[in-house]
Amino acid sequence: MNQPTQPFSAGNTPSESNAGGRRRTPVMIGRIVICVILAVIYMITSFIYSHTFVSLLAVLSVGLVAGAVSLPFMGGWWECLTRRQNRILNGVIHLVVVGVSASFVFLGMNYWGADASKAYSAELDVVQIGIDKHRSHSRGHRSVTIESFYMFVANEKSQVRKLRISRDRYNKLASTFHLGGKKVKVQLNEGMLGYVIIDKF
Repeated sequence: MNQPTQPFSAGNTPSESNAGGRRRTPVMIGRIVICVILAVIYMITSFIYSHTFVSLLAVLSVGLVAGAVSLPFMGGWWECLTRRQNRILNGVIHLVVVGVSASFVFLGMNYWGADASKAYSAELDVVQIGIDKHRSHSRGHRSVTIESFYMFVANEKSQVRKLRISRDRYNKLASTFHLGGKKVKVQLNEGMLGYVIIDKF
């Protein structure tokens, strides 16, 4: 004797479940794409900032102003990605995305728009040198330590920047750094927006 088949309750039918999964897939892809793009933009912006003598306040101000001005025009774009009609959450996401993008454009214009013919040599004070150690796990679960070398340099306005250097250069600086008053020759240039950039070092 055949048992009666229980009907599917609303929202639990296979067709509705599959449809819900298909709707969520583009949203997840959109979130991943935006996160990846934002991470790449942030890394490039951080690199340019480390080679530009500009105050952090100026960069943050550009990002906040751009985000605040464009906030009324964000529409429902972020609701499509968050799947929530939460204006605070969507507003914060908008400020972060637009702020990082605006900072990238601001620093990028100054950095890449510099006139190479106006480059000049200068000396910067070496404030500090050091080693960053990162542990990574390779195959076989062996821990490998990766070292990267850096120096902090300062200009006449006491603006400090962290620059990555080679092992050889680090060793040369370390051999005489304890004597004090160490300087390095670099090539500077005035950016498109007037902020000095470290071109070569």
